[in-house]
Amino acid sequence: MKTLYLVRHAKSSWDKPELSDFERPLNERGRTAAPKMAQYLINKGIKPQLLVSSPATRAIGTALIFAEKFSYPQNNILSIPKIYNSNNVELMEVIHELDDKFDTIMLFGHDTSITVVTEELSNQRFLHFPTCGVAGITLKVNSWKEVVDGCGTLAFFYFPKGIADELKAKKKAIKTKQ
Repeated sequence: MKTLYLVRHAKSSWDKPELSDFERPLNERGRTAAPKMAQYLINKGIKPQLLVSSPATRAIGTALIFAEKFSYPQNNILSIPKIYNSNNVELMEVIHELDDKFDTIMLFGHDTSITVVTEELSNQRFLHFPTCGVAGITLKVNSWKEVVDGCGTLAFFYFPKGIADELKAKKKAIKTKQ
């Protein structure tokens, strides 16, 4: 059994139009959301064995923030150029090439390939995969090479606004009990 966490990079900045799409950094909202999302995952007991990322500034920036929160060595993040600008077929090729010694992998990438692969693996449809969203998929395979459409079950889908709303509701419930 393998578990794949697919993460869409956090919100990026458009403040410097002279930068290429590849070079766009995280904006303030992205730099705020990423550590909160990583901490939320930690609180849920999620700790991937390997972090894999697109080398684009906004994706690797998100991965670096998650790595810091996970106490994961930042120099161990596997940067794979093929993830940037990949379509769903190319992203599946990346997944097939992952090392089987890892059972839980977190992959940081871009819309639309992250969305489409999540849909294909889990047979779930997403109207929107927000920035810094994380889909956890349990895969009924023993090797990454065996990953095919429909072989997974969506364990969860978390995103910044959803967890913020959940935390607000919990705080409100605590105040109501007092």
